[in-house]
Order: sequence, then structure tokens, then C-alpha cells
Amino acid sequence: RLEDLLAAVEPVPGMEPERLLDVMEGTEVVDHDPRDVKIIDLAKQKRLLTVKLQRESAKAARLEAEVAQLREVADGKVYPKKLRGKAAAEAKEKAEEEEEADSRLKAAEARSKTMSQQLMQMRMKLEATQKDLKKTQTALQREVGSKVDLAKVIDEGSNWRGRAQKIVMMKAKIRDLTEKLAEAGVEDRGFGASGLSRGSGATSVDAQAKSDLRAMEVERQRAIEDLTEGYADMQREAAAQKRKAEAAKARVRTLEMEHKKVKAHLKTMLGKATTDDQFVDALRQEVAQLRRDNAGLTNDLNSTRSELERTVSTGLASLDGSDDPAYLRSQAEDRQRRLEAQEKIISSLRGELRIARAEAGAGGGAGGSGG
Repeated sequence: RLEDLLAAVEPVPGMEPERLLDVMEGTEVVDHDPRDVKIIDLAKQKRLLTVKLQRESAKAARLEAEVAQLREVADGKVYPKKLRGKAAAEAKEKAEEEEEADSRLKAAEARSKTMSQQLMQMRMKLEATQKDLKKTQTALQREVGSKVDLAKVIDEGSNWRGRAQKIVMMKAKIRDLTEKLAEAGVEDRGFGASGLSRGSGATSVDAQAKSDLRAMEVERQRAIEDLTEGYADMQREAAAQKRKAEAAKARVRTLEMEHKKVKAHLKTMLGKATTDDQFVDALRQEVAQLRRDNAGLTNDLNSTRSELERTVSTGLASLDGSDDPAYLRSQAEDRQRRLEAQEKIISSLRGELRIARAEAGAGGGAGGSGG
């Protein structure tokens, strides 16, 4: 709200305070109203915000496409089958939320476009009113003369007589005097009676002129009131449109914040997917190494068993020979101990392999829930 207030009270570009003062006092007619300039400035700002919003929407669409591709790769190579259903449900829910945000954005853009059209219509109405006001002021200035202050004439009201009013009075007097001269002819019917008649004629001329002036004043006052009322209506309508434009601007800011949140969430998802891929690759390499070690130990165990069996069979066959039975027995016991040690090592490696597989499954589940 503070930013909106500061933006509303800041000076309007292109507005001259002296010309605005002249407009308020009525001494000069200008082509553009400061409110009109402010409305145009707000429309330009709204158009810039709309362009930025469309650009960010395009970027978000590209990021969503990349995330969809990464999800397909992750579902096919990384995540376990039992977690794919949950990841697909979460992805569908996120897609529905994004579609809802897009629909709200489109609705806001449609409302913004409608308000722009209304602002344009209001501007056209204001221009028409300005032209009518300019014509009226020009006509009044022509009526009172170029050297007469128009504001003073409007303030004084019916007590002031313009050139046209004076001309009407003079014409009426001339017409009355012409009629009197025509009635009198060439004869002189007495100075006193003539003076009295002329005095009464002048009085009737003044009364007629005052009646005409009152009618002209009433008509002019009615025209001024109509113009003033129309101008006040235009001001109220412009204020209402300005409030609507501010509301649309606030809505656009809200949508931009939501868009930033969605964008940050997408970045987080991409980072998690990359980390999960690296972790799973490391676990796979470790499992492969353990399998190779297990295969080598299994081969050693088999060879040891074969050698032990051959030794035992050889010892039994030559038991009646010159070889010492105690020596053969010690060799058999030694080989048996070696065999038991290798079996313990193999059991330990199998336990480590099971732990590694469990960790790999837990890592895949975390990656699926993060996606």
C-alpha cells in the first residue's frame, strides 16, 4: 500500500504546475488533463507488467517441460517400481496446481485487458469533454473580448455586461429613437413633452435589454452547470477506473509471487533429482564392487575346498606310506580353519551387501517423494 501511495503522489511526467494553475483559474485552455496523463502512465506500467508476466510464464513452461523429461528419466532408471505410483500422483497434483495457477493468470490478464479498454474509452471521453470545454471557453472569450479576464466575468455573473449585450442594448435604443423620430416628423411638439417621451423610451429599452440579458445569463449559467456536472462525473469515473487498475496491479504482483514460488520449487526438484542420481550411482558402483569381491572370495573358497578334498583323499590313500599321519592331520586342520575364516568373510560381505541394497532402496524412495 505504501508503494501504491508513493506511486500515486509522485509528480506526473510531462505535467507543468503553472499550466495546471492556469487550468484551475480558467485563464488558459490546455489540450491534456493531468488525470489523463496519469491514466496513460498507469496503462503503460500495466502493459510492461503484462509483458514481463508473459515472459516469466514462457520460462516456467520451459522449466516444466524439462522437469517432465527428468521425471521420465528418473521413473525409468532411478526410482523403485513401488514408489512410481506415489511420484506419479504427486506429479499429477502438482500439474493440476500449475494449471489452476495458469487459469488464474489468464483470467487476470483478461481482466487487465478489459480494464485497458475501459481506460481507453475513458480517455476518449475525457478528450471529447476537453474539446467541448475548450470550445465553450473560446466562445466566452470571444464574447467578452480578448482583453477581459474570463475568470472575473464568470465570478461577477449577471452584473457584468459583455460586448454582445451592449450591442443589443444600443440597437434597441437606436430602434426606439428611430421610431420616435418617425412619429415626431419634422415638427417640434415641445421640449418638455419630447424629453419626457424620450425618458420613458430609454426606460423601456433598458427593461427590454435587462430581460434579454437575464435570459442570456440563465442560458449561460445552465451551460456552465452542465459542463461542470459532466466534468465531475468524468472525474468520478476516472477515479473508479484508477482504483480498478490498482487492484489489477496488486493481483498481478500476487501472481508474480506465486510464479516465483513455483519456479523456486522447480529448481529445488531439479537439485534433488541430480543429488539422488549421484547417490544411486555411487551405491550401484559400491554394490558392483561388493559383488566382484564376493565372486572372488567364492572362487577362493571353492578352490580351497577342492584342494582340501584332494589333500584328504591323498592323505587317506597314503596313510600306510612313509608320510606322518600327524602332519597330514595338521594340514587338514589348517585348511579347515582357513575355510571357516573365508566363510566368515563371505558372510560379512553378504551382510554389507544387504545393507547397501537397503540404503539404495531408501535413497530411491526419498528421491521419489521429493519429485
